[in-house]
Amino acid sequence: MKKWALAPLALSFAFAAMAQGGARPGTIPDTTVVAPHGGFLPRAVITQDFTSVATAPNAAVAGVCALNQPAMAGWFGRNNASPAGTTCIFNPSDPAPFVAQDGGATTYASMNFNSTTGSNPISTWLVSPRVNFGTGAQLSFYFRSANVTGTNFADRIQVRLSTAADTGTPDVGTAVTDVGTFTTLLADINPTLAQAFVTCPAGGFVLGAPNSVINGTVEGAWCQVTINNAAGIPTTGSGRIAFRHFIQTSAGPEGANSNFVGIDTFSFDEGVTGTFNYTVSPSALSFSGGVGTGTATQNVVVSASAGNTGNVTLTGCTFGGANAGDFSFSPAPAFPIAVAPGASVNLPVRFTAGALGARPASLSCTSGVGVAVGGGFPVALNGTGSSGTLSVSAAAVAFANQNIGGTQQRTVTVSNTGAGPLTVSSISAPTAPFALTTAGSCGATPFVLQAGASCTLIYGFSPTTAGAFSSAVTISTNGGNAGVSLTGTGVNIPPAPQQVDTLSPWGLGLLAMLIGLIAVAMVRRRD
Repeated sequence: MKKWALAPLALSFAFAAMAQGGARPGTIPDTTVVAPHGGFLPRAVITQDFTSVATAPNAAVAGVCALNQPAMAGWFGRNNASPAGTTCIFNPSDPAPFVAQDGGATTYASMNFNSTTGSNPISTWLVSPRVNFGTGAQLSFYFRSANVTGTNFADRIQVRLSTAADTGTPDVGTAVTDVGTFTTLLADINPTLAQAFVTCPAGGFVLGAPNSVINGTVEGAWCQVTINNAAGIPTTGSGRIAFRHFIQTSAGPEGANSNFVGIDTFSFDEGVTGTFNYTVSPSALSFSGGVGTGTATQNVVVSASAGNTGNVTLTGCTFGGANAGDFSFSPAPAFPIAVAPGASVNLPVRFTAGALGARPASLSCTSGVGVAVGGGFPVALNGTGSSGTLSVSAAAVAFANQNIGGTQQRTVTVSNTGAGPLTVSSISAPTAPFALTTAGSCGATPFVLQAGASCTLIYGFSPTTAGAFSSAVTISTNGGNAGVSLTGTGVNIPPAPQQVDTLSPWGLGLLAMLIGLIAVAMVRRRD
């Protein structure tokens, strides 16, 4: 026998702890009252709050546990330990090691270290009534273990499933290692008999893969476990769900493992029976766009098989990964979405880069009714944040010879030939006698050119002295820089002398004659 060094606190409840239906010495009673909240699945066809399982300790008779009727109608319990101990499946005595997840303090199913004697292995089974399996089936239950001081006596719980037919007595075998027809392992809680406890995540454990493992039991609080089709619940047929308190080594009152576990608030949603297949295409989408600028949408297509017996139902979608915020639906679908047999639905995805470079993410959707075949979720989303690309219409602008004091103008076009927005941060000023006029359309820096847009810069050449002139202009952007050279020659061409026209001798004679005639006319007029 083990020797126990009980602390003063432990002594105060040593008798309860040593009771056949209690927990190990060193266990700290948890009397925290849990507010009633049910916790059953909303579409559950079978629920069990374990208000009346059996009176502790409920020793097995020929391996079979006596369960209260009609409260536990259809349920089955068996102790496969050899030798069997003094307990099987029971409601704990009051005060219990901890209070129930819901309802009265002792209204939960418990299994403990007294299922065997000495330090032998334990295999205690609690099996549900027969249920149907369909698409969208879900199992939900709550579990926890006792609080301890010092050494934790590790517990283990398996959740198993059988699709075999039975006549009312399910087959779990008779030996401690037997599983009978319950060959499908849905979940294994603490399979390595770890001494450490695990923390229950917000929302509990949602198990969506076969043979799911929880690497430890939970103390101090009840924890919900939800299991679905992806974890191994079939989409057709019928069968039973089983909980197995299984400690394969050093268990029992003299072993280093096994203490006290509870199961509460069991519910099972059978889902929908029939054929509800769908495919998802493509398996990946690629986007490229400027930072902060949304791209055109691309569709993820969900297609329901023509041979389905009812609608596939999409209940919701989420974007995942470090860059999930770069992706969105446009417009946002209204869930749930029912996809009739042979029909399809488009999920329009838009990318808005949060930064330059690769921005991968993924899209996952859930189906209340539906099974993905030939490709499903998640869909890979490959986004690239890109900038614009600078292009100028001319790298060299040559002005014609310009007389001193005059002005010529030339136009340079700045374009964005890239996929993203182009930010023009600065344009250097040319040296005199060149100047950037205000007549161009580009405006003051900084400014942004969207993909495919352009604007104009108009330069003037106004020499004040003769000679050759040159200047360099630099256009700086987030899509590269460009240089433009300006050249021109100022010239000093004097004005042509004014020409004075003179009359020929013939013209002078004609003019004299005309003057004489005018004089004669004036004399006659006076007379």
